[in-house]
Amino acid sequence: MKRWLALLGALAVLGAGCTTRTAGASQPCRVGAAPAAGEVTYVEGSRLMAVGPDGQGRQCLADHLDVAPRWGARGDAGLAGPTRLVSAGQASPTGFTPADHVSLSPAGTSLLAVTPQGRLMKRPATGGPAEDIGVINSYDAAIYHPSGQAIVVAGYGDGENASGGYGIYLADTTGALQGTLAAAETSRHIDSLAWTDDGHLVFAGQHTDRWDLHSLDLAAGTITTLASTTAPDQPITGVVTSPFAGGGIAWQEGACAPGRPPLTKMRLAGQPLDLPPALATATPVGWLADATLVLLQRPDPCGAGIGKAAGASSAGDVYTVRGTTVTKVATGAGDATVRVVHPAPPPLPTNIPSDAPI
Repeated sequence: MKRWLALLGALAVLGAGCTTRTAGASQPCRVGAAPAAGEVTYVEGSRLMAVGPDGQGRQCLADHLDVAPRWGARGDAGLAGPTRLVSAGQASPTGFTPADHVSLSPAGTSLLAVTPQGRLMKRPATGGPAEDIGVINSYDAAIYHPSGQAIVVAGYGDGENASGGYGIYLADTTGALQGTLAAAETSRHIDSLAWTDDGHLVFAGQHTDRWDLHSLDLAAGTITTLASTTAPDQPITGVVTSPFAGGGIAWQEGACAPGRPPLTKMRLAGQPLDLPPALATATPVGWLADATLVLLQRPDPCGAGIGKAAGASSAGDVYTVRGTTVTKVATGAGDATVRVVHPAPPPLPTNIPSDAPI
C-alpha cells in the first residue's frame, strides 16, 4: 500500500505534462484517426481533449461538449450522451431523448435505443425516422453483437415469440427474435451489457438478495458468475470490457452512501486484481490495447454526476493503470472515455444453445 500511495503522490506533484489549455489553443479541434495505441479522451470545460496513455500528445478533438463520447468500434464516431453523435469534430443530434439508452452499431451506421417505456428503437446514424423494432413485451437493455450481425436484448418475453418470463434474447438486426439465450430464474433486472474479446456477454443481474456480474458464453450456452454483492440495493454498475486479446473487465460495486462510495473491481486474464488503494473508488472508463485500465477519480465520487454541473463542481483526475505503473494523464476532467480501434470481432456462433438459467 505504501508503494502505491508514494507513487500516486509523486504523480500528483509531477502533474500531466503540458496543460490542456496550452495544447488546445495551439491547434484546431478535429477528430482524426485514432492512434494505434489508443488514447484517453476527456472533457475540460467545454472542450473534448485527447491524450496518449503516457500523458503525451495532448490535442483538442471537439468544442462545445460536456460529455466525453462513448466511441464506437472504429474509433471515428461516438455517442456524447444519448442525444449527440460526435464525428469529424462535429456533434449532430441523434434524434433520441436524454432518458433513452442509446448505443452505436459496430459499423457506426445505426443507432439503437431502449426507451423509458421499454420500447426498442432503431434509426440511421446519419439521421432519419426512428423505427420501432420491438417484438417482445418490454426491453431493459440492448446491444449489438460485435460482428454487427445480431442484437442481444434483455426484457420480458411475449409468451408467443419468446418465453413469457424475463430473460436475454437474441434478435437479428431487424429486431426479429432468433432464440432465448438465458431464462431468468431469480433475476429480475439485467443491464450493463458488454462484450469480452472472445465474444462472451458480460452483464449485471439483480436478484432478490444480491446483484451478480455474469458472463454468458454464447457458443457453449453456459453462464459464469464473476462477482456478487451482498444485497439487492448494492448494484453492480459501470461495467467496461476490453475488446483486445487477454483483455480485462472492470466494474463498480455498491450504492452511494455518506462516506461509502462504490468500490471499483477488476479482472485481467480471468483473474481478480487489486487496484491501488488511492484509486479504489475511481470510475473505470475503458481499456487500452496493452491491458491498460483508464479511470476517472473525482474528489467526490458520489457528487454531481456527468455534464456541466460535474465539470464545475466535481472535475477529477484521469489515470492509466498497467500492472503496477500508474500515470496521471489529465486533470480537471468533467468526464472521460477511451478511443481505440477494435480488432476483428469474434464471429457470431452458428449454433447457439438456449435457456441458460440466471
